[in-house]
Amino acid sequence: MNRVSSKEHFEALKSSLTDPDKIRQLHAEMEVTPLRYAASEQAGTDDYEKTVTEWLGHLKLLHGVPFHYLVSDPRMLPQESIRFFSVDANWIEYLVDGACSIARHGKVEKAHDMAYRDLTIAASSLAANRIRHRKLGMDEDARGNQSSGQITGFMLRSSVLANWPGMEVTAYNNKTPLKTLRMEHLSESVLVAFFDGKFTSVEFRKAAEILHFGFDADDFSKKLRDEKRKPLLNKDNNPISVTAKFRDPERRVVNVRDLAKSMETETQTKPFTSAEFAMQMVARLERVSFSRLKL
Repeated sequence: MNRVSSKEHFEALKSSLTDPDKIRQLHAEMEVTPLRYAASEQAGTDDYEKTVTEWLGHLKLLHGVPFHYLVSDPRMLPQESIRFFSVDANWIEYLVDGACSIARHGKVEKAHDMAYRDLTIAASSLAANRIRHRKLGMDEDARGNQSSGQITGFMLRSSVLANWPGMEVTAYNNKTPLKTLRMEHLSESVLVAFFDGKFTSVEFRKAAEILHFGFDADDFSKKLRDEKRKPLLNKDNNPISVTAKFRDPERRVVNVRDLAKSMETETQTKPFTSAEFAMQMVARLERVSFSRLKL
């Protein structure tokens, strides 16, 4: 009788280890919840959970995927070009599945994969959602931020990236900014970006620290502003502007004192201090926007 009972017990255990539903039930009874990261406020406390979910999160944003897999032919991304794309969720799902299959040696491992596949996908998605915030040293907790379910992005190849390495990029859905999931220089002249959601436009602008004085045109004219920083208009509702004079025309050295005096006269501002002069001279950062009607 004991031999029969042992055999039956073994068969029952074997059956449990190859049945996804029984595996979930067994873990629930033992209070073992692999990849708790996706469901608990204390998620990611175990090293193996954190390592697995973060690695899969990076993979979902194509970290580590060889460049020639992304751009199979150089003609797809020539010099001074930008390409927009939408990430195929099914392709990413199979990519993650392929990565997980490395430990899938038999029925038991396959059953465990099936039991916790959905939880693994959810956990990796949440990890991908907070990778960039961690790199930037931000405190935002992304565990409660559900993804929109669609990832879009662009790949830019241009010498502009080398000239302005701190260039800022923002994607919009109509006028709503989208969360940036990944922004990385793959080389000195190639930039790739992923956004959470479908974007309708992408804006590139110089970094804020490049804020500077500047004129409006090649003739060194400057349209003036009123105290509310709106365009200063004359009685005919035309913009009022002043043109700079040079102390040294060959070297194009501006006569700042004369320019400030002209601004004081036109704006009728008393006193006209360095603060007023700075308000008139500060130039908007250059920016370029690409609109995408369909993606």
